[in-house]
Formats: sequence, structure tokens, C-alpha cells
Amino acid sequence: MWLSNAMLIIERGGFTMVVLLACSVAVLAVVCERWYVFYQFARQLSAGQTGAGVAPWFSSMVKLPLPSESAAAQRTHEGNILRASAFLQARLVVLATIGALAPFIGLFGTVIGIMRSFEAISVKRGAGIDVVGAGIAEALICTAAGLGVAVLAVLCYNIFRTRMRQLLDVLELIYLDSAKSSEVASQ
Repeated sequence: MWLSNAMLIIERGGFTMVVLLACSVAVLAVVCERWYVFYQFARQLSAGQTGAGVAPWFSSMVKLPLPSESAAAQRTHEGNILRASAFLQARLVVLATIGALAPFIGLFGTVIGIMRSFEAISVKRGAGIDVVGAGIAEALICTAAGLGVAVLAVLCYNIFRTRMRQLLDVLELIYLDSAKSSEVASQ
């Protein structure tokens, strides 16, 4: 039942709905992949802080513990931040791009639907609901779908960016704690 309703919505939305459907699948794929990556990164970071063993992929990216010498610790920390930031930001640009473009794709479908309504008016020489209804339905479906995809993409993008900042802050705290421990040890 729901599958036939979904297919009817896609059919009424036309080609624009196919593009928006592809965008929503891309958003879902990126969200699932990034959720897993962020979860694993946080687990490994926590394990690295406690001195427990970490996965090889994590230890090649984030060097813990930091060296005791101040300049070496700072260089290692800066490298950790850059590598971790690049790793966590990967594919977030897909969410940002879809979030920015999906409303315009929906708007494009809206324009096509309205154009079909005007075409139907000119062919039928009348403007009743039976003449313009299909075009208006296509326009509204595309607008709603474009906004829905965009809202989901931007929401997820913002959630991941916030979580990324939190994880990078933990790396910063590790460095500050290490620097403080080095200062105390040298006194």
C-alpha cells in the first residue's frame, strides 16, 4: 500500500521527484556512514585517553600519548587536529550541497508543474480544477519534497559539525592536559 502511494507521489512529481529521491538516498547514505564513523572515532578517542589499545586506523591518524617535549607535543597535536578534522569532515559537503540545492530542485519541479497547468488551460480553453489540478499537485509535491530533503540534510550537517567540534575539543583538552603535566614534571 505505502509503496504504491510512494510510487504515485513520484509519478505525480515527475522527473524532479526522481532527482529529489536520489538526493534523499544520498543524504541517508552519508548520514549512516558518518554516524558510524563519528561513533567509532569517539570510542577510539576514549580508549586512547585511557591508554587502552586503539584500532590501527585511529593510531595512524591520532598520535597518543603526546611526546613529553613541548615543541614536539605541539607539532603532534597540530597534526592530530588537522588529520582528525579532515577525517571527520569527509562527505559532509554532500549534506551541505544537497541542503542548499534541494529547495531549488523542488522549485524547478514547481515551475514545471505550473507550466503544465497553463498548458492544460490553453489546450482545454478553461481553468477548472479538473484542468489544472494535476499540474498544481505536481508543483506542490515537488516543493514539499525539496524542502523536506533540504531540512533533513541541513539538520544532519549541523549535528555532525557540532559533534565534530566536540571531538576536536577533546583532542585540544588532551593536548592542554599533556602540556600542563609536562610543566608540572619539569618544575
